[in-house]
Amino acid sequence: MKRTWQLVSIICFTMCIITVLGVFWLVMSGRLSEERLDALRLAWNKPLVQPAETEELRSSEPQIQGSSERILATRQAAHREQSVDGQLLSQESRIRRRQIDVALTQLAEARKELEAEREAFEIIQ
Repeated sequence: MKRTWQLVSIICFTMCIITVLGVFWLVMSGRLSEERLDALRLAWNKPLVQPAETEELRSSEPQIQGSSERILATRQAAHREQSVDGQLLSQESRIRRRQIDVALTQLAEARKELEAEREAFEIIQ
């Protein structure tokens, strides 16, 4: 049994090392960037209830009868959904802002290159 646990622990340790090396390689090769991580977080944090279903829940809320605890639980669930939506929107906003900043930087660099090419062309003529 001791031998089995040793084998399992060696395999787990090896898998952890391989995972760390794989993530390191992804970061160093540029395949894993902050924008992609934000996009992954945004994709994984999508709410399970679609907007059409939340509208149905909201329209049925005044018709809820029963204990006040059930009504309170329904309202808290709706509030949680709204806060999750707000978080997702703010994350998406940050991602878009970073993409715009990168595009503006690239545009500025392209303008500098174009200006340098124009100057070189004017010197030649």
